[in-house]
Amino acid sequence: MCEKKVVVTANPVVMVDVFVKEWLGGDKVIGTAIEVHLRTGKATGFVKEPGVLFGELKRLAVVKEFGDDIPDIGIGDRDTDFEFMSICKESYIVPTDHYARLVSPDRLKTQLIFHDAYQVPPPSSMITYIQLPFRFVTSPFRCYFNVTLVKGIVKSIYSRSWSWWQEA
Repeated sequence: MCEKKVVVTANPVVMVDVFVKEWLGGDKVIGTAIEVHLRTGKATGFVKEPGVLFGELKRLAVVKEFGDDIPDIGIGDRDTDFEFMSICKESYIVPTDHYARLVSPDRLKTQLIFHDAYQVPPPSSMITYIQLPFRFVTSPFRCYFNVTLVKGIVKSIYSRSWSWWQEA
């Protein structure tokens, strides 16, 4: 069994980190670093030095992470992975296979559920329908108060500005 599971990817670390740690059971992700705006804390989309991690840069990142203790297994899926796979004890290339069988759910660390990260809480639509009759009943009152309030405020503002205009 491996002591440490490290994923090396050309993708941005912020996009891969949670998936690797929660779903694949990885310990660390080495990948492309994205700049973060200091004031807002949001990703800018610009790539930090040394750039997108592929080819020789992947190999250098693996050497920096592991030092003299070379990785046991290196798995890649394209020719740009050969650089870092060359320093591993064992290397495997995974060819693209569109007809590959799915892994059974019992072999995964957890059940995978992919969604677009937007989940509406179940009672929200029910609350909307419950409030709808109340909103219809109160809408004439709200309209009346808003119109009279605005009318009074506007009249007050115009009367002051008109008197100022006449004085000048």
